[in-house]
Amino acid sequence: MKLIEPTKIMKLKNTLLPAVLSAAAMQCASAQEVTPKWFQHINGSFGVAEADKLPILVKQDGTDYLDVYNGTSGLDTYANLIRYDATRLLLGVRENGIDESDASLPPEKRAIAEAYPDRSLIWIDAENGKPLGIAWKESITAADDIGIDVTAPNHGSVPNKVNFTWRVALDDGAPGERVLYSSFKHLILRYAPKAGGGWETTPTVAYEEQLAGVGDGLTTGDQANNWRFRELHVKGSGTNTLILGGGGTWRAGQHPQILKTTDGLNFVPAGRVDNRDNGARRNDYALGGMTSFPIEVPNTYGGDANSPKISVVSAAFYPGTGWQATPNRYTSNPENPVPSPAYNQQPNVAIYARNESAYGGLPAYSWEAAGKDGRPIDHAVDGVTRYDGNWSTSIAADVTISSPT
Repeated sequence: MKLIEPTKIMKLKNTLLPAVLSAAAMQCASAQEVTPKWFQHINGSFGVAEADKLPILVKQDGTDYLDVYNGTSGLDTYANLIRYDATRLLLGVRENGIDESDASLPPEKRAIAEAYPDRSLIWIDAENGKPLGIAWKESITAADDIGIDVTAPNHGSVPNKVNFTWRVALDDGAPGERVLYSSFKHLILRYAPKAGGGWETTPTVAYEEQLAGVGDGLTTGDQANNWRFRELHVKGSGTNTLILGGGGTWRAGQHPQILKTTDGLNFVPAGRVDNRDNGARRNDYALGGMTSFPIEVPNTYGGDANSPKISVVSAAFYPGTGWQATPNRYTSNPENPVPSPAYNQQPNVAIYARNESAYGGLPAYSWEAAGKDGRPIDHAVDGVTRYDGNWSTSIAADVTISSPT
């Protein structure tokens, strides 16, 4: 895998990119160029008129803010940017960088905070990046509001209720009928679409990870307060909805999971990605980094076209796993799945195992990176102008751009 223009994928916290960037193809050995249509960041903008710049994207004044993620943080942070339809995007504002509880807050700052509330979705014009108003706002205390105290013994016994890795996702339903999901620590919340547009503000629980006091309680999280759904992706709709959720971290039991449903409301695990080669053990460490949504790859590489499709994901890894860490490929054969080990106590869950050799019609997996396959290492430019495969964090996939060459 080679990305021609890695410098255009900004690594700043306050950078916005268009939602649909197929930045990686699973098996692809051919080059893919990633060119954002527009982006914004704290030091300037590109492709965004000055009048259309988001007022919450500001350069901080150097104060050592406490990044508390409880609605009072002085740092502006974002959940994600997702496409809603052909003309609009949705920007998830995790924290707007304004402490609304400050009685001395100037009126102009308070007006900005009201226009871009914490835990809100903002409509964005997909053509020019212009903000178009609030689409939806979630409560800071969403779990409490439906009677779930995540600090209680029967809901995980986590030591606090601060939701510091809030993520949102939409299913693929028809326009006006798309279901909204969000993460709240070890919960995935579901918000039904409202008649006439928008979403309800009272959720149901789509899934609750089984921490202490929940179900078999086997998931540990290396201290329960560290367990969180940091990544959340949704595909399909109704009873065909699939969720990929994971911790995006090296803490215990936070391996990426694939969740399925039979009623469109409640989800159960169907797959676990063994991204640390430890059987995806629920009380053992996962590795940090995001995972691509599983795709079913047609057998079009010289094998039997009638053979079962192979379900494939790629998992990215953080620098903590070493300079030469690059994404790996994990596969599951729906016709002959690798069962989750007995110690996971999940008999109906399939394991996505690391598999990078030619397999099931797939070519061998190759990802270009510094220090790999005889390529040189030069820390001054690696990850800046070449070899973008090192130290990946987020990754996406699209079966239509895969190539056997």
